[in-house]
Amino acid sequence: NKYLVHEDDLLHVVNELFNAGAEAISINGHRVVGSTSILCDGNIIRVNGEIVTVPIEIKAICSKVIVNTLIRPGGYLQLMADEGVVVKIDDTRESVTMPKFNGVYNFTHLVRGEG
Repeated sequence: NKYLVHEDDLLHVVNELFNAGAEAISINGHRVVGSTSILCDGNIIRVNGEIVTVPIEIKAICSKVIVNTLIRPGGYLQLMADEGVVVKIDDTRESVTMPKFNGVYNFTHLVRGEG
């Protein structure tokens, strides 16, 4: 199991990216937004209800400073690499095309305030 990528791994990497200031993130072409679900379903991972397969590609619109925070010694990507997961970072691209979110925002818990 240590050579597999789990939902927790994706959640850690996505959270590190957002916490470091990434403007947009996608996983295998699925845009990550505030309501995105990343779930394990047996031996597969679902992002926004859609199956993602290996290799898993996480794209982010971010600065080189953010990339450096991800590859720091002791960071989560380093921990994954130490466990045998192949981690590759391509920070040479000048532009990244980010897919739009194809889901539906559901505001069932939104209550209109008085005022």
